[in-house]
Amino acid sequence: MISNTPSWTVSPSKNIQINSVAIDADGEYCVFGSSSEFDSGCFAVYCYNAKGEQCWQQPISNDPCYQGVFWVAISNDGGYAAAGGEFSKVDGFLKAYSIKNGTILLDVALKARVNQVSLSHDGQLLLAVFDDTVQLYQLQAGQYQLTSHATFTGFSCNSCALASNGQRAVISAIQYNNDTTSGTVTTFDIVNNKLQPFSACALDVGSMRVAMTDNGKNWGASLHDGSCVAFNEISSATPLWSYKPDVNGLELAYGFDMTQTTDGTVLLAVGANKSGIKQGYVYLLESKKTQGQFKWGADLDYAANPGISLDREGRYVTATDGKPTDEKAIDVQESPGNFYLFDGNTGKQQWQYQTNLMNWPMMINQNGDKIIGASDNGTAYFWSV
Repeated sequence: MISNTPSWTVSPSKNIQINSVAIDADGEYCVFGSSSEFDSGCFAVYCYNAKGEQCWQQPISNDPCYQGVFWVAISNDGGYAAAGGEFSKVDGFLKAYSIKNGTILLDVALKARVNQVSLSHDGQLLLAVFDDTVQLYQLQAGQYQLTSHATFTGFSCNSCALASNGQRAVISAIQYNNDTTSGTVTTFDIVNNKLQPFSACALDVGSMRVAMTDNGKNWGASLHDGSCVAFNEISSATPLWSYKPDVNGLELAYGFDMTQTTDGTVLLAVGANKSGIKQGYVYLLESKKTQGQFKWGADLDYAANPGISLDREGRYVTATDGKPTDEKAIDVQESPGNFYLFDGNTGKQQWQYQTNLMNWPMMINQNGDKIIGASDNGTAYFWSV
């Protein structure tokens, strides 16, 4: 199994948090970007190989900027990477790179922070969401070119996922109404590198994160109340099913991933916040025709973060936790954090790795034998068999 002792760690930007990580299918390359949620700094995107050797690093700006890298992605074939975030409170950025040498293949300024990026298996397509907009890029003659976009007026596009085969995309858009939220989960077919509307579902509760199976035939979302919804090609405009565990105080599900195993089983993993001594909860569901079958659930010490991931066969589930203890303070304080690995079949905790500050990202490779995670303490951690 994957060892609970990291194969290597690296702190390329001392005390500057790492908000997002990504790893290719074989686990040969991983990328991550530095950031600061409440401050400015000199931020960069980094690429390392499985041996812990730095392949390259690219600054996102020649000057200090606000917050920095929010999300990164890597193509499963290990050929390309993308990163998005913001330069300031009003200016976002989207960049793409060659994994081989760090060559910049896309560098555009946008009107707001990029909230998520996603790449097809071969890196030929790149999807990004920001503000009320989703954009699709295609790799042409060594550069990514914008080929299509769509807008969600009145909503904020907070999450996106591109099917590994590049044939479908799913978008989450959320609307905040005082103390309540609403949302939409919208899918597009990708035909001739253009986004063509396939289905849209309005939700009474805001959607937080979306994911899609490699073939694009199943997708789902985690919601603002800790629940999740699932869709497929037959039930695409309304949820195939929705599910919320009978757990007291469940709320705000930031973490979500799904996979379809080689035998056709569709699994969904959700990480949500909750009240109580244990402040987070991770649970796994199997999609069974018109219902979600609960397989297991487990408590987390602190609030659950987006580091929920599954390998292709669902053998393991990762999770991360931690939270600011007082976001209103001038000097924001954070709780400690944990990285978790669970057995996908039984829910048994394989290990728990604690850090002195909260942890946001963690991702297992599709082969299920390597993991990359990172912490607000500025360190990236790599685990392997």
